[in-house]
Amino acid sequence: MEVQFFKQPELKTINDKPENVARLIELSEKLGIALPDNDKQSEVINIYRPLNSYEVNCLEVLCKGSCPLKNYDITPIPLEILEEVMILTENKVFEEFIVLHSVDDPDPIIIAKKYRNEKDRADGYSWKKQSFIVARWGDQAKPFEQLISEAVAKARAKVRKQLVEVLVNLKAWEGREDDLTEKLLTSGSNEAFYISTK
Repeated sequence: MEVQFFKQPELKTINDKPENVARLIELSEKLGIALPDNDKQSEVINIYRPLNSYEVNCLEVLCKGSCPLKNYDITPIPLEILEEVMILTENKVFEEFIVLHSVDDPDPIIIAKKYRNEKDRADGYSWKKQSFIVARWGDQAKPFEQLISEAVAKARAKVRKQLVEVLVNLKAWEGREDDLTEKLLTSGSNEAFYISTK
């Protein structure tokens, strides 16, 4: 079993020493560089790779299921991941942890979320949380770019399958426009209706 963390390369060692974090915060404040609120309060800062909505969607294509970390019970979570999540939780780096998982591919992914700012947190705007990829475990470590490529290929195959199904349905109704017109007019409605081959 392999475990991989998705730390940003330029920051991956910053949390090794509390004085590094303190110095980063001090210099950022002196230079007027904004840090997220929870990064100013802890000895650990967020060093994980942020995800945009496209990347989140890709990971959700790879892993059809998701649940809060505390509810995940499909495979054991490796100790080093649990230790890292504990550090991140104790230092309030993230608000929640989600496990993306799939029966087809049993290599789970942990996504962390946190509010973008205090106003969104106070207003309870859960849709305004930023997502970060924290860790993945399973048979083989894969670079992030490979995970995204696999998701795109899987999504493309699904779209292709759906297009074939549409073409089969169209073929089945070919030449039956009169039946469809009659069905529409006798239903007493101008709304669109679903065409089925059944």
